[in-house]
Parts: sequence; C-alpha cells; structure tokens
Amino acid sequence: MVSGAIVENPEKEVVVVNKLAKCEGQKWKGYVSYFIFTLFNAATYIVAKFLYIAYPDLNPYQLVFIRSTFSIFYLAAMINVNAKKIFYDDWEKKFTGPMVFRSIQSAISSIINMVAVLHIDVVIVSLVNNTTPVFVCLLAMCFLGERLRKVEVIFMAGTFACVILIIVG
Repeated sequence: MVSGAIVENPEKEVVVVNKLAKCEGQKWKGYVSYFIFTLFNAATYIVAKFLYIAYPDLNPYQLVFIRSTFSIFYLAAMINVNAKKIFYDDWEKKFTGPMVFRSIQSAISSIINMVAVLHIDVVIVSLVNNTTPVFVCLLAMCFLGERLRKVEVIFMAGTFACVILIIVG
C-alpha cells in the first residue's frame, strides 16, 4: 500500500492507491505547479502593496473578499459540469468537519497576510512566509509522525536563523 493513504473501506483502498500510482511518475507536474504558485503568490504581495499605496483607504478585508469572490466564480466555471459528482456523489460526510476547519483556517490566514502587507514591508512579509516550511516540518513530525534527517534539521534551523537575522538586523 502507498504510504499516507488513509482508508477505512478496503474497496476504496484500491482506488486511492491507483490514483496515487498514476501520479507517481509525474512529480514534475507538482514541481512546475508549485513554481507557478510561488510566482503568483509573490505577485500577490506586490500587487497588494501597490493597491494599498495607490488607494490608502483600501481595507484588507476588501482584498480578501474580492479574491474569494473571484475564486468562487473560477471554481464554478471549472467544475460546473461535474458539480453534483464533486459536491454530492463523491463527498464523504466524515470529511465535512476537517474541510470546514481547513477553509476557516485558510480564510483567516489570508486576512492576516493582507493586514501584514498593509502594515509592514513586503520583503519582511515574504521572508516570514518563507519560514512556513520549518513549521510544516515541525507540525508533520508532531501530528503525522514524519521523520527528518539531522542534515534537514540543521538546514531548517539555519534558514530560520537567517530569516530572523534579516528581520532584526
């Protein structure tokens, strides 16, 4: 069985493993997608700061609202053909709580990001956001039981220390 597949029903286990196996030889798609995400995410900070400078009365909640509204319309356009399948047929009710929690957490972090960009330099916001992998690794160790090699811990600590030095110094 593929590591990380959480399945209660043995019939669905085959489906999960098959989906993961299809993606196994296509890691490059993940790297390309994440690189594009990184570029778009960087542009988000620059555009937000530009908007705050150009429109001093702009509220961070307005930016998040507009982004969320666009996301809803974009998703509706992308999945309108399969909406019933995605939102009803394939939806397992046991995932409702975790999905609601994840959505609320994401919305709150978006608002925090926009407020941060309003009050401090984009460079600092970007640097602090780039410490995310350190916290992801720590949380993955605590909650998912993942392990890190010593060299990974050393480089994570070095990265975090460098970011702190740049911010403080």
